[in-house]
Amino acid sequence: MLSADRRNVSSILASILVLWFLLVLAGGYAGAFESGPTRPPLTILLAFVGPPLIFAAAYRASRGFREFVLGIDLRLLTAVQSWRVIGVMFLVLYAYGLLPGLFAWPLRLAGWDR
Repeated sequence: MLSADRRNVSSILASILVLWFLLVLAGGYAGAFESGPTRPPLTILLAFVGPPLIFAAAYRASRGFREFVLGIDLRLLTAVQSWRVIGVMFLVLYAYGLLPGLFAWPLRLAGWDR
């Protein structure tokens, strides 16, 4: 794929991700993800399942998108996913009271505590 095509796919993908983030943020602010105890959380399911389904449809339908995805450096992809997993682990440890909330501050990470 040409470099201009790759940049075009990258900008389209970035625009879609920003739009999705803003939609989810607006939905959260509007209370769309809140449901009563008798209602299933369908909006959360849609927000969770929607992006992978859209990705699969775009991967299947667009050759340029498929080439873009297959051209991503696997080391970078693994590093990004590892960072997400570590972040979720910190949140779980914080939720169980095993990690202080200020743990993520750089000075606390370095062990410097005034």
